[in-house]
Order: sequence, then structure tokens, then C-alpha cells
Amino acid sequence: LFMATAIILSVMFALRTYIAARPPMSSLYEIVMLVALMLMVFESGAFVFCKRRTYTLMIPITLMASVLLFFAKFVLEPGDTFQPIPTVLNSSVFLTIHVFSIALGFAGMILSGVVSHLVLYRRSRMTPLFSLMYGTLVFGMVFTVLGTLLGGIWADFAWGRFWGFDPKECGALFVI
Repeated sequence: LFMATAIILSVMFALRTYIAARPPMSSLYEIVMLVALMLMVFESGAFVFCKRRTYTLMIPITLMASVLLFFAKFVLEPGDTFQPIPTVLNSSVFLTIHVFSIALGFAGMILSGVVSHLVLYRRSRMTPLFSLMYGTLVFGMVFTVLGTLLGGIWADFAWGRFWGFDPKECGALFVI
């Protein structure tokens, strides 16, 4: 079911790209959908490619993706439009790379949080989950830092300043 969900979300994301004629990464609705998609793809990939298949992560990761999709559907979708983003925001390829990197970082951090709770539940430092927790934390951190730096490059290119101390930039700094 989670693999089917990942496929359906991928098709929906591709259709939204086709309909909007742009990468769907400009609204909070689209970013939350992208993060949910990445969580499901990570879980599908881990299940298919890992030698020791673990069913431990299926329910918590599916639950987190479901919460994100619920949030996107009932909180964000009513204000969502397919209108193109303003030209000043759509000024560079750095915007798409920045948003995609940040979404990868968010998905890695959410995955790390889920795995961390499972490690705490099992109360053992030497399980494979402990290594997975560390790996997903590093993965999320690397992409969050990379996305923040790319966002600064994009902001400098689009607006002439690298950092503006607005709430989103400060929030990204707090995560880092």
C-alpha cells in the first residue's frame, strides 16, 4: 500500500507539473505534498533495496506521511491555486534546487525523528535503527544546510541580498 501511495503521489506531482507548466514547488501545499512523497519513496526504497527488510518503520512513516497529506488537504488546499508564481520569485534555477533540497532535508529530518522515537522505544544503542537514525540525521542536515545556502544564492541573484533575517530564513538557521 505504501508503494502504491508513492506511485500515486508521483503521478499526481507529475500531473501538477504538467498542468501548471512549472515545477510545483512554490506554495506550502506543494512543498508539503513533496515532503510526503519523499517520505513514501524513502520507505519504499528502504524496503525494496535493504537486505534485512524491516517492517518496524512502515507504520510510523506511513502515519507521518498521512498526517502531512491530511494537513495539505484540509488546511492548505482551500487556499491553493494553480496560478504561476510571480516573476521575481521564479527568477532562477536556484529556486527549484533550493526548494527541492530543503524538502529533502525536511523529509530526512522527519525520518530521523521517527527512527529516533523507535530507538528510544527499544532502549538500545546497538540496533541497526541507531545507525539508521544517525544516517538520516546527517542526510537531513546536509540537505537542510545545502538548501539554505542555495536559497541565499537565489536571494542574492533575485533581490541583491544573501540574507534578510525574515522568519523563514531564521527558522532554517534554527533547524541547522
